[in-house]
Amino acid sequence: MKKIQFQLNTRMTDDKSKLLNYPTPISGQEDIPKWWRDGEAFLNKRDQSANVENKEDRIAGMKGCMPFLDAITSGYLILLWRSVEVAWDDDNNILLRQVVKDENGVWVEDPAGEEYKSIGIRVGDLGHTMPRPAGYNFTHLAWASPWGIASPKGWSVLVTHPLNRFELPFITTSGIMEGDKFAANGNFPFFIKDGWSGVIEAGTPIAQVIPIKRSSWISENKFGLSKKAMFYANAARAVDYGFYRSKAWVKKIYKTKDMGKINDVY
Repeated sequence: MKKIQFQLNTRMTDDKSKLLNYPTPISGQEDIPKWWRDGEAFLNKRDQSANVENKEDRIAGMKGCMPFLDAITSGYLILLWRSVEVAWDDDNNILLRQVVKDENGVWVEDPAGEEYKSIGIRVGDLGHTMPRPAGYNFTHLAWASPWGIASPKGWSVLVTHPLNRFELPFITTSGIMEGDKFAANGNFPFFIKDGWSGVIEAGTPIAQVIPIKRSSWISENKFGLSKKAMFYANAARAVDYGFYRSKAWVKKIYKTKDMGKINDVY
């Protein structure tokens, strides 16, 4: 089994006990969103509704799409380590502050905000020509990740927005790092939905890390499916659901190993 290592930048504090305030990255398989869990496994082939009384009327629903689920659960998720409040001034400038809940459950200024800084605004012209996603504010923001990512020899890591997680009020940009050669921690650029205000709570997934093996490729265009592909396509059409999962899908495994003793990261 290949190993990916998340290395906490211990220069951020001299107090080892404070390092436990950073939530360790988790497997994508540990944070399947509620909207997926609540989604339909089957549709009624008569009217495409989620109401299926008879098994004979079933066709696959969203939860039957294994490629969609694989995207959500692949790799590892880096979690936000301090809660961030997003607000706007009268000129539509974004206002950010790190917050915690007081004894009454009210969000107040985080006294450890600077020590555990989790977010920043990039000023100046850095990235000013990069198109912003439609519906997102132009302000260039960055998650200040404390985690370096080390991958095995010959493997890079794709760092991107948590896949298919459109419910999140931000979008993290994508990058590929050669984790076998450069494993320092760094910042992840992102953008906030225009006009969105509220609190992004600690523990929210902010980036997905997927190991990818480096290799040289060449593409080839060909008219028509191969005999094997055509056979499977026809076989899949002959059943209402379940063919891909039972005949083609390969289970992926992304385990986590608890950081355990904090000395392990030194």
